Amino acid sequence: RISNRKLFSSIVFSYMSDVGVGFEERSSKAINLIDKLEKIGSDAVRKGLVEECLIKPDKVDDLMLLVTKKYKTAEDLDILREYEDLFVSVKFMEGLDELQKVLKLLSHLPEGAVVADLSIVRGLDYYTGTVYETTFIGNEGYGSICSGGRYDDLASSYINKKLPGVGISIGFSRLFAYMLEQGKLPLNRKSPADILMALPSEERRAAANEAAQTLRKRGYKVELFHSGTKIGKQIAYAEKKGIPYVWFPPFDEDGKHEIKDMNAQTQTEADPATWTAADKGQINNAA
Repeated sequence: RISNRKLFSSIVFSYMSDVGVGFEERSSKAINLIDKLEKIGSDAVRKGLVEECLIKPDKVDDLMLLVTKKYKTAEDLDILREYEDLFVSVKFMEGLDELQKVLKLLSHLPEGAVVADLSIVRGLDYYTGTVYETTFIGNEGYGSICSGGRYDDLASSYINKKLPGVGISIGFSRLFAYMLEQGKLPLNRKSPADILMALPSEERRAAANEAAQTLRKRGYKVELFHSGTKIGKQIAYAEKKGIPYVWFPPFDEDGKHEIKDMNAQTQTEADPATWTAADKGQINNAA
């Protein structure tokens, strides 16, 4: 779910234009309240906007209607252009243009994979443009698992340059906790990988990557060894982690693919597009 801080801030500021004293502080409070919409619920957000931010109840209704609506395409956002005269701000139009541009650039993704959601604001003040959060499909209440956004001048706090940037934070602990909860991570061995893809050398990395990707598309969990060190060391790594198969991509242009069954201690030629594990008990959720 993506949004834009310029667009959102302009909307909030417009609804607070008659608040008076403490405008900046209450605007910041309003942004933080809406950022917590999924955690505390719409009733608590409405109450806070009225009592703490001093926004009139009828304006709160309008504001909540805007920020809780989902926009699936860039064209859906055109409806916000009707508010141009209400939200008289250069930043409002900049934010709307940027958000529509991002949606257009992501239009090749499956329908519903990306939606514009103005309630996504990210609580940190250094975000200046696009912001985004992700959730599990079908279990959105589990919380955000991958979030971030654009910040135009954060680097100048540390170096004598003005540099724009985009950041992303992936919640690995939350991801792994969810996978364990769903029974997606086997605990009978140290690694969830079905196959260790050996790396003969750095020069053969492309071939190893290609073979790994082919196997992954067929449902196998494949770990690519991180360096082209001695093959014996790579096999020892697989043994230590309890990975049942080691795949050897061609060591040269004329070579063949081979796979080693770590339990049976056999090694045979194999094709990543057609190979099937002999012992399905060693493989979890493989195709």
